Amino acid sequence: MIRRLVVAFALLLNLAAPALSKPRNWVGVVSATPQGGYLIGNPKAPVKVIEYFSLTCPHCRHFAETGIAPLKANYIANGRVSLELRNLILNAPDLTASLLMRCTQPAKAAQLYDQIYAEQEAVFGGTYHLSSDAVARIEAAPDTQKPAVLAREGGIDKWFIAKGLAPKAVSACLADPKAQDRLLAIRNDAVKNYDVQGTPSFIVNGKRIDGVTWEDLEPALKAAGS
Repeated sequence: MIRRLVVAFALLLNLAAPALSKPRNWVGVVSATPQGGYLIGNPKAPVKVIEYFSLTCPHCRHFAETGIAPLKANYIANGRVSLELRNLILNAPDLTASLLMRCTQPAKAAQLYDQIYAEQEAVFGGTYHLSSDAVARIEAAPDTQKPAVLAREGGIDKWFIAKGLAPKAVSACLADPKAQDRLLAIRNDAVKNYDVQGTPSFIVNGKRIDGVTWEDLEPALKAAGS
């Protein structure tokens, strides 16, 4: 009888004890920020990184290819560091692709960031070989309609549609003047508050660091206590 009571009591203890859970992996957590960026990771991370990037920038592509993976695996996953992606528009193709990258949910936008750099030539290659007639059509379009005409003439819209964006959404986002103004505001904020002059530029806990590579950024993360 006593043995039965002991066994029953042990079973009750096991049922009452909380199951051990694995530490949360923050890499898949993406949210939009009031500043117009996309934050990957723990919103309460003690070390906050902002990357100002241009989708047409070769140095940004190099960072995406060499720095994003170790940043996510070694710093973002454990919740100690967050990365906020903010567009810094440099040219018309960049504006056009950025409007479409942002034409979706935050997690998809972060995914498109990776995909665009992996296929940068496919995204923008058509814009490098525009005919004189195509250039004339782009120049003749009203300013708010130029992204849509450039996307059509250069094939940028087709790339995004192939990645899952609906054609109607593509057309609407390219013609949205508020979205265009938002991108301009992000750029102005970068110049005003952080003296950003090029891409990529990294801000670690409110301070811009020198350098454009992972080898430049990682020491700043360690110094910030990540």
